[in-house]
Amino acid sequence: MRHLDYTTLFRTAAEKHVDLRHSATEMHFGRLVLSGWPITQLDIGELLNAQKTKIRLPILLLESYDARYVTNGADNIRKQTKGALIVLDKVAATGKDYDDRDRVLDRCEQIGEDVLSYAIEHYRKLKLKLDVNTISSEKVGPINAELWGVRFDFQLPEVATNPLAYQAAKFI
Repeated sequence: MRHLDYTTLFRTAAEKHVDLRHSATEMHFGRLVLSGWPITQLDIGELLNAQKTKIRLPILLLESYDARYVTNGADNIRKQTKGALIVLDKVAATGKDYDDRDRVLDRCEQIGEDVLSYAIEHYRKLKLKLDVNTISSEKVGPINAELWGVRFDFQLPEVATNPLAYQAAKFI
């Protein structure tokens, strides 16, 4: 899997989910690119560019994935890809309504679970398995005193190809 495929899968889920309905005019999906080199940086340019006119809540934020290459000691090299998404929504303006905060957290958790079930079904149709044992979640917030949500970590299915296989045709 490459980043565009990853983004397309979760953006499509955001477009089809009844509580999100992401579109060009109502932004309920965004990408976060977290880079650890040379220093940790978070690229939220897509969100900042759309923030003034189009961002709507709840929103699904897709973090860039990380990959690790592993081998069984022979020539079976695999690419293990770990991704994350965050679902955020706004709590009551006062920030002191803890039942409202819990309702927002519950709603965000449900949306995140729905989106992950969409991904699980997507991979099932491809005869691949997104292992639910790799999924974890944690609460997020407060962000700017009003936003709360849930962050999900997961590992994407491994494809039966060798990503580091030497291809002579790629070199002159």
